[in-house]
Amino acid sequence: MLVGMIGAPGAGKTTLALGVTYQLKKRGLPAVYLEEYATRRIIMNNLDEVSEHDQAIITTGQFRLEHRYNTKENIVICDSSLWLCKYYLQQTDAPDLNIKGGLWYDVLLFVQPLDNTVRRAPGRLAKHVDSLTRSKIEDGLELMVKEHDLDVITCCKEDVEQIAELVVERWMV
Repeated sequence: MLVGMIGAPGAGKTTLALGVTYQLKKRGLPAVYLEEYATRRIIMNNLDEVSEHDQAIITTGQFRLEHRYNTKENIVICDSSLWLCKYYLQQTDAPDLNIKGGLWYDVLLFVQPLDNTVRRAPGRLAKHVDSLTRSKIEDGLELMVKEHDLDVITCCKEDVEQIAELVVERWMV
């Protein structure tokens, strides 16, 4: 089972992903947390900006991570998704990432911030937060959800227990 997330920088994707993973493990379920590949790439290479080439590498890395851990035995909780990679790739001149439907996500969460405060995100997204602002990113993500008719669940980082319960229900089916 694969759970992916989209949302603007600072919305609470990582907080929610870690919280849901903890709740599932507490229930004895085989939950695996996957950190966003972009975070690894940015820290490993000490990047201040993400080039078109970097975004392509991030997208490929995210795909490989999700593919490697997405087995019938695991509930994989990603604090990102290929849909988020697709959004950031669209901000460059790179060819569009041609993904259809909900990809293979069993649950896709659109994480909304608790307030309208624009925070400077470290690393990868700092440039996007400064130039687009969080609300424009959210608007862009909402448009992508509509364009691709994605089945998303809108939530915030405080919805940990409700999301964990939803994941358990879908896991049991």
